[in-house]
Amino acid sequence: MKIVHELTFQDDIIGMSGYYSKSAFALVANDDDNYLDHGIAKNSLVVVDPELPYKKGKLCVFYNPDKKPQMRLSKKKLSGCPYCGRVILSINSFA
Repeated sequence: MKIVHELTFQDDIIGMSGYYSKSAFALVANDDDNYLDHGIAKNSLVVVDPELPYKKGKLCVFYNPDKKPQMRLSKKKLSGCPYCGRVILSINSFA
């Protein structure tokens, strides 16, 4: 099997090499279960492309330094939270 998009790790963020966006990164979903309708459950790998512009109604990631976890998923802009990118892929782990 040829690995097309090798995962890379730095500062608790997972990235992918070979993807068209040089700055794509991945996060691990927490257990709040707010996005089960998108197939995102606890420990899902959520891949984010920061080069894609914000689009209302699309699943996006925002940075909220005052809460844990600091990276927050939302379909609408979060007041006072900088936009980090749009979710392009989620992967469930069954391990």
